[in-house]
Amino acid sequence: MNETEFDQLVVVLGKRLNNNALTAEGLSRVKAILQVAETTDCRKTIIAFCGGVTHGQSISEARVMYDTFQAHLPRRKAIRLGLCYWRKHLPAPLKISCNYPTC
Repeated sequence: MNETEFDQLVVVLGKRLNNNALTAEGLSRVKAILQVAETTDCRKTIIAFCGGVTHGQSISEARVMYDTFQAHLPRRKAIRLGLCYWRKHLPAPLKISCNYPTC
């Protein structure tokens, strides 16, 4: 297995859904990370969407934000992403290393 080093971890915090859909604030978070992904080389960046299934919803905040991100990301930009992840936990073989003291 090839090991990839990542320089950045971008965490997109969840925002409660309304009828399993993003609110204006949740959509603004996705639009902000889309703008970064479209203007920056993110091949060494992990974008992690957070947020669980809240009361009255049947899908997680993270999944809806991830799906919205993927739907709006131009295909030509998708190849400039290192890893985009929405699950509660990263897969076991994935090793994250970065040069920031908070990692």
